[in-house]
Amino acid sequence: AGEKAGEKAGEKAGEGSDDEDEELVPDWLSGRMECPGELEALIEERPFERWEVLASEGASAVCGSLKGLLRVVRREEDAPIAELPVPLAELLTPALHVVRLYVLRAEHLMPADASGTSDPYLRITLGDTTISTRERKISRVTDAEFYERFELRATLPGEAELRIEVMDHDLLDSDDLIGYTKVDLEDRVFSREWRELGDLKPLEWRPLHSPYSNNPQGRLQLWVDVFPLDVEAPPPPPCDIAPPGEQRWELRVIVWRTRDVLPHDYFTEMNDLYAVVAYGTAPAMHTDTHWRCRDGCGSFNWRCKFPLRLGHRRRVDERLTVQLWDRDVLKYNDNIGEVVVPLQRFFAKAFRARVRQAKAAADA
Repeated sequence: AGEKAGEKAGEKAGEGSDDEDEELVPDWLSGRMECPGELEALIEERPFERWEVLASEGASAVCGSLKGLLRVVRREEDAPIAELPVPLAELLTPALHVVRLYVLRAEHLMPADASGTSDPYLRITLGDTTISTRERKISRVTDAEFYERFELRATLPGEAELRIEVMDHDLLDSDDLIGYTKVDLEDRVFSREWRELGDLKPLEWRPLHSPYSNNPQGRLQLWVDVFPLDVEAPPPPPCDIAPPGEQRWELRVIVWRTRDVLPHDYFTEMNDLYAVVAYGTAPAMHTDTHWRCRDGCGSFNWRCKFPLRLGHRRRVDERLTVQLWDRDVLKYNDNIGEVVVPLQRFFAKAFRARVRQAKAAADA
């Protein structure tokens, strides 16, 4: 059963990428399966049955649910006809467990602000314990990268509902609920298939629900580990899921020379050439002007420098724009043409190289 769940969980996270990406797969991700949805959809046999509790006889309003096991025996001393998911002693003896929740990122969050974005943070509830990351809220996004680890205690069987909420931070009004997802820890701890998944529990993409809509409000990527504390062997150390820190670099662009540039002054058949170099939101930089440039051969030897901050988050403006212009004294300048150079590959290579250097230095 555990093999079936593992097969349905999909490819191992990190597989299918190129060699350069493979070198930076973190230890906690290596070999871990990834589910396209909730893990509950992949576990064929639930350890417990559930029955809805109605408000009154004949009423349709559901006021709760009853979770338990029902087995039929001929005599009290006989074994039940259907096998129990785990030994009966485990079900009748509550034990203390450590629960580790790893929340990686959220995607397609429903905007909660007029700007079309949200300021999300996490709020985790298990029993009487609530943990909030409000002081670490992420501003003005629809996709958020949290990379947060939470450690809680739970007595199982007992308070088993782990509630994970994505909240929107507000300064003046009360914070808004973007969406939530709930994990039943008893359905995992007492599930034979869950136990057979081994030490590397799969990553899940869990939809976020709202009491005001039937549509998902986004989705959250996470995984959950649960370890008993009432045993001789201690739980393994927690995974460090913190992404590599931000790196400072400098982008240098050398505008050297041009050739085969068509003339835009049809009387002199010459150009007064200069180049404009732009990157991201930084102010564009201009070269000097090569006056009366013949045969499209301009010479500049001009250097433009842009400060960079590279991190694990990919940016949408990772491209360099270089424009060539013909300067006119009496009227507007003429745009001759431009080229857009994608820089993602170069930035990723530089970022990975420094991460590898830091890791090699730490291991030395």
